[in-house]
Amino acid sequence: MKKKTTTNHTCFRNRLISWLLVITLLFSAPMPVQVFSVPAPVAAATIKPPKLSKTSAVIKIGQKSRLYLNNAVSTQVTWGSENEQIVTVNKSGYITGVNNGTVKIYAIYKNRKYTCRITVPKVSISNTSVSIYVGKKVSLKLDNAYGTTSWKSSDKSVATVSSSGQITGKKTGKTIITATNQRITYTCTINVVDLNKKTDDAIDALIVTARKEIGYREKRTESV
Repeated sequence: MKKKTTTNHTCFRNRLISWLLVITLLFSAPMPVQVFSVPAPVAAATIKPPKLSKTSAVIKIGQKSRLYLNNAVSTQVTWGSENEQIVTVNKSGYITGVNNGTVKIYAIYKNRKYTCRITVPKVSISNTSVSIYVGKKVSLKLDNAYGTTSWKSSDKSVATVSSSGQITGKKTGKTIITATNQRITYTCTINVVDLNKKTDDAIDALIVTARKEIGYREKRTESV
């Protein structure tokens, strides 16, 4: 009986030693260290000031273009023209040339005004009076015109005009050529001359001059 008790004590002691060794190994092993990274400070965003897409521009009568106020809330921008007889502008910044001249278009944002200088060049016809011979051609054009131009002759029997502004003399006389662009009209007076008649008139003038010269010489001879 005593021998069995001793054996039990020995087993218990061995098991206890084993558990102690396991616990010792667990606590003696290096513990993993968790490293926490600190995020770098975020730089404050750079706020760009509002700026017009253009500070000056040239548009023609009837032509449209658009201005932008960059770095601004578009719905909070108020657009205006200092002279709508020259250039108009809508609430979205679209501008339209109306008449020749120079005007400032402005945008108001957060109580500040931004301006753009707009120039509208003058539209003019290349000639306001032209003389051509019967059967000959001459061309007219509108300078600084935008879009389609229509041409018309007041008397097609005297001279005709094509869709591109080319005029053809038909018979002697006068006619008015009208060019219409953006509902504005421009005119040129065409004088058609007969080349043969012009030559005859020149010959007649030479004959008259010659006769005068002969008469002058005859008078000098008589006086001598």
